[in-house]
Amino acid sequence: MHLKLNFKYLIIACKTCKNGYLLNSDGECSKIVCGDPGCNLCSSEFNCLECNSDYRITTGSRCVTSLCLPDNCDKCLDTDLNRCKTCNKGYSDNIDSEGKSHCIKNECTKKGCELCYSDGPCVECKKDIFYTLILNDCYTEDEVKYIIYIPTSICAVILLIILIVCCVKKKQADSVDSMETNPNNNLGN
Repeated sequence: MHLKLNFKYLIIACKTCKNGYLLNSDGECSKIVCGDPGCNLCSSEFNCLECNSDYRITTGSRCVTSLCLPDNCDKCLDTDLNRCKTCNKGYSDNIDSEGKSHCIKNECTKKGCELCYSDGPCVECKKDIFYTLILNDCYTEDEVKYIIYIPTSICAVILLIILIVCCVKKKQADSVDSMETNPNNNLGN
């Protein structure tokens, strides 16, 4: 910035502007209106520096949609928006006879499973019946009782038995110690 002196006013004028702004003849910076609808910040009308979300910049400084064209596609190849790089959970990439990429729903063979990974483990259980996903498998409410509640109950009972046995052994050990330290108290009358 430098100062220009005017007889009536002190005028501050810009020498340069930050990206996305253009220096006009009055020394003021005004925002550049981008001619590219996907552009967020440009250095001239059609020279984009930064694209809006869901757009990516090309080598020609233009913004093109970055939305993948195949349905259920999470990420496309950078070079081809028609080719899926990663499908959404529960879907696998499949190339048809014309070379087009399609994300197809994985066939779930596991009981109660709605979405599966391509190698078989379940991602999401069906909603129509109460299912719970445990370690990539779906279980009904009754099955969950057998998987979680019954083993947990058995463990609690075993721990209780161990605690009782330990208490009995400690009481016996205390009795023996008491007899060894005071043998006259243990003699019958």
